[in-house]
Amino acid sequence: MMEDVEAKRASPRIDVSLRTFVQSDINVDLSDSFMSNLSQGGCFVRTKQPLAVGSPIALKVELPCIMASISAVGVVRWVKDLSHGEDAGMGVQFQEVSERDLNLLKQFIERQLMNDLFA
Repeated sequence: MMEDVEAKRASPRIDVSLRTFVQSDINVDLSDSFMSNLSQGGCFVRTKQPLAVGSPIALKVELPCIMASISAVGVVRWVKDLSHGEDAGMGVQFQEVSERDLNLLKQFIERQLMNDLFA
């Protein structure tokens, strides 16, 4: 079943562990959040305080191997609550990413995929 989901994705998704700075309209500061997977279209943010589905969200994340940070605006599409332990968090779909940041994101993902191939 997971294979079906992966086949439907518009872009590859990679596993990451990146500190993520999150802001929302309801003034929740989730600065101690970590992104655990990432694609050009969205990400999963691990946090014990996920926002409600449909909540707008702004993200900033450092991409270490290319020495750059990107920002994106998105919306929470799904949530895993604390009953899932460490996997608690929210799936975010990107809605606004600058062309510069999208290019950096693509470059980062391509590097990670290449590293995985030769690891």
